[in-house]
Amino acid sequence: MSYETMLQQFLDSSDAEQAGLFAASCAERMAQLFTGVVGTDPARVADVELVVDCLDRLWSTTATHPWEELAHRLLLLPELASEEVPDGLFPYAYEAAGALHYACKYRETLNTEHIESCCNHALNAAEFISDEVGNGVDRYEVECALQLADIVDLTSTSGAVDSLLREALRRRSQERSRELLEELTEGS
Repeated sequence: MSYETMLQQFLDSSDAEQAGLFAASCAERMAQLFTGVVGTDPARVADVELVVDCLDRLWSTTATHPWEELAHRLLLLPELASEEVPDGLFPYAYEAAGALHYACKYRETLNTEHIESCCNHALNAAEFISDEVGNGVDRYEVECALQLADIVDLTSTSGAVDSLLREALRRRSQERSRELLEELTEGS
């Protein structure tokens, strides 16, 4: 079964918690492409803190957060507010911020089209890193495989997702995020 088919089946059949955690995992895998790039600028500490706060909220079991406000604040980040393509490593920060924005939009609206957009930002970043680094690793396919692994893990539970799975998904995504930033900064 293709990636697209499995993703669509998951989005059609998952509950809001499963879909929200899937989006959180995608956004988390891209997060260090934002925090690691933008965080080098002391003037952008508040932007990094916003991203970290949004990620923590996406993984939270608390249902109510100001999702509309958070999504709007993310849109005000220079990476998303500008109509110009950023220089250097900042296009990766754009993809990471975009993934996070759409994960928050999903939580605001429960419209799975926002998860598809989140996934697309993650896949774009992965593909761009492969192009940038040029070492023959197809990070687009790796990201597809990681998204599918998240789907398998999230659909293998009956009922609510327990804290152990939630933590395992987050740890796996954080580790991948660290790897992507490392590959990008070493390869540039």
